[in-house]
Amino acid sequence: MSEQSDRIDRAVAHMLLHHAWWASLLLNLRRRITDAVPTMATDGTHLLINESFVATLSTTELEAVLMHEVGHCALLHPFRRGAREPMRWNIAADAAVNALLEADGISLPPDCVPPADLGVTAEELYDTIKTRKLPMADLADAGDIGAQTEPSGAMTANDWRQAVAASRGIEPKGIRRSIESSGEPKCDWRAELAAWASSTVKSADRSWNLPSRRYAQSPGRKRDPESRIAICVDTSGSVDDALLSMFGAEMKAICGVQGVEVFVIACDAAVHAVYAPGEEWSSLPGGGGTDFRPALHRASELEVDGVVYLTDGSGEYGEDISLPVIWAMSTSTKAPWGTTIQLEAL
Repeated sequence: MSEQSDRIDRAVAHMLLHHAWWASLLLNLRRRITDAVPTMATDGTHLLINESFVATLSTTELEAVLMHEVGHCALLHPFRRGAREPMRWNIAADAAVNALLEADGISLPPDCVPPADLGVTAEELYDTIKTRKLPMADLADAGDIGAQTEPSGAMTANDWRQAVAASRGIEPKGIRRSIESSGEPKCDWRAELAAWASSTVKSADRSWNLPSRRYAQSPGRKRDPESRIAICVDTSGSVDDALLSMFGAEMKAICGVQGVEVFVIACDAAVHAVYAPGEEWSSLPGGGGTDFRPALHRASELEVDGVVYLTDGSGEYGEDISLPVIWAMSTSTKAPWGTTIQLEAL
């Protein structure tokens, strides 16, 4: 074993005692010593390590860099780049991860990419830097977050969702909600929400401005919210932690659509909590059977213009209601009424 590998082993042992959440996730990565990267990097399965770089780090810095790399996996960055330009994506992802480290009180190396605001996604950050000229310092700081290199035995996005869910309860205070809602939405809501907003706006004046930044085809807001929507979240026992995490990403994206007030209703066979527009929601209560009717009834009482129901589709639907309902399914189930959309897992 090399001197630097031994240092990494000691760092991981120290992390298990003092930063258990980060260390438990780090153990899912396979270490690979290589000169192919200038610092460290991950593809979601491997932790790529340049030992010459490790030799320049203090013990504290080494632990911070290890946590930084596993943070990319917790936020699913290796699986979300798509066709985006790699270097800019890496910088955006670094800023999102460093926000988690800063929130946990981890000291960041002085030359790192500055942390973003906690909870801002890499996709949102990428949009802010995709057209600007990058300083050389940014180029030097960004490590590669590439695609999988070995299909056989590779960690998948769902594997990481399950790993994060299994570590629930030991995550650092202040970052749980950010982790749960940080995944990229798996459904293209642009067309559906644009069509919904167009059909439910209360004002006859369609001179919209300030279009939604995330949903480019959606109407923006004029002055006041033009529509009210209820997001019903299935928190029944058939919905596991990984699926709730995916629902959280969808909820965050829908709540970001301008011109729409959003109520969040946590429900299984009964309504357990109702969060008003702008009210913080974190751990959603539930765990029993599934009956969609109580939540839909509560949504009607709120006088909303439409409902999005996030669910696995297993439950009692009841009769069609007068409100437009979009059923966002995590399975191939098709609702007997309303509009059904399948959420596509990564």
